[in-house]
Amino acid sequence: MNKFVIIVLSIALLTNFLHAQDTEKKIPNVAVFNVGYGFQVPGGDLKNDFGINQDLSFGLAYIHQQFLFGIESSFLFGNKVKVDPLADLRVENGGIVTVNNELGQTILSERGYYVGGHVGLIQPISSKNRRSGIRITLGSGLFQHKIKIVDVTEGIRQLDQPYIKGYDRLTNGLAFKEFIGYQHFSNNRLLNFFIGVEGVQAFTQNRRSYNFDTMMKDETKRLDMLFGLKLGWCVPIFFEDGSDRYY
Repeated sequence: MNKFVIIVLSIALLTNFLHAQDTEKKIPNVAVFNVGYGFQVPGGDLKNDFGINQDLSFGLAYIHQQFLFGIESSFLFGNKVKVDPLADLRVENGGIVTVNNELGQTILSERGYYVGGHVGLIQPISSKNRRSGIRITLGSGLFQHKIKIVDVTEGIRQLDQPYIKGYDRLTNGLAFKEFIGYQHFSNNRLLNFFIGVEGVQAFTQNRRSYNFDTMMKDETKRLDMLFGLKLGWCVPIFFEDGSDRYY
């Protein structure tokens, strides 16, 4: 997806430059706070560990004319874990013997985050509202994920700190993120949102010094990928009125 977005972004930049020569209308600059929600499908090595996940993000951006500069943090969560690092601890019925010689139960889930910056543009598609249009961004940052392990009965000593770190498969690394979709700022400035598709490619590695279930350190180089839909609500702060100049 990243190559496709780069090509589209290059074409849009060229188009924007050429059209800029033909208009004297000015678009007011704007700062934007946004909250987003995503629904993502894993790819690469990540699909072997987890199923479909969700994403809750928060971001700040500054839009100068059509050009966008921003930062973003997102929290990933999912309930489908395809690997079981606790398999060797389980007895026949799937429970784990506690310190009280009872059968303890655990819950495994996916947790992760992304934090980074991005640049891009918003290419207008209508002369009636030149602030809205096709939104394209390219970004880079840190991507991390792990298996969250919850000891429901709170009696499994193998899952106390710091031993639980030997089972959670904490993994992180450099990531690249692309988005292409539609950005809307209403003329009355009340309805402001974006919607589109988003892709993540992360070059990661397990960061734990030792995995108890495999009895070794995992030094495998991974390519973790996500692809899905993203939508968000925006709160803009315009630095110029410009209502008679670009609507």
